[in-house]
Amino acid sequence: AIEAIDRRAAFIRINNKRGVAADYPTTERDWVCAEDTDVGVCPLRMNKEASYWAYPLPFRPPDFLPTYPESSILPGHPIFFVGLFHPVAGENSVQAIVRSGRIARPSAVAEIYVNATDKRKVRCHVIEALSWGGESGSPVFVYENADDVLEMSSVDPKTGERQALNTQMRPTLLGMFHGHFRLPQDVKANGEQIRGVKVDANTGIGVVIPIRHIQDTLMDKRLVADRRQIGRASCRERV
Repeated sequence: AIEAIDRRAAFIRINNKRGVAADYPTTERDWVCAEDTDVGVCPLRMNKEASYWAYPLPFRPPDFLPTYPESSILPGHPIFFVGLFHPVAGENSVQAIVRSGRIARPSAVAEIYVNATDKRKVRCHVIEALSWGGESGSPVFVYENADDVLEMSSVDPKTGERQALNTQMRPTLLGMFHGHFRLPQDVKANGEQIRGVKVDANTGIGVVIPIRHIQDTLMDKRLVADRRQIGRASCRERV
């Protein structure tokens, strides 16, 4: 989420094949941010000798989730999202946790912060799920049942080596977790309301930015040019 990088340096932490985390520093200028949502994309330039697996994130075309009620998912459909939980985040390795929930409304319009100061209305998915601060930007997946065993593969970008993963569940990328709706609540002491003091309560109802906004950001001309440059360099190395 953009607020995580706004006006400050950030770093990307990933695990290598041995499960040891490596940090890749970034600056605000490295990020390409959407204008109408809080989606941000940063090209990750890694050392060619970096030893890691690249896992595909399957997703449906943009018409997979048309405006409700024609959507192929309905309220109550199971979802899950991946993020960190500070008490068990790992020391020398990224140890993510998976939280689960359900679709509360397939399509809605909500007002969100697209950066530290600006609010805009955006069409989104609404989910019912528990989360904690710091999980904004987590990928959210929706489950689809597969008719048979689905084989997915991770790929070593350096050698092309593949590692198979068999599953009968088809996790599809739904979008990016933005955050939860918060409602101000009165504060009481000894049964008496403290005047002028309120706290924000986590409602357990969250906002998911649809996958199409991630796709649109990835098609930004700066990122397209960057991918073309990488592609040309790769072709020259193979010649």
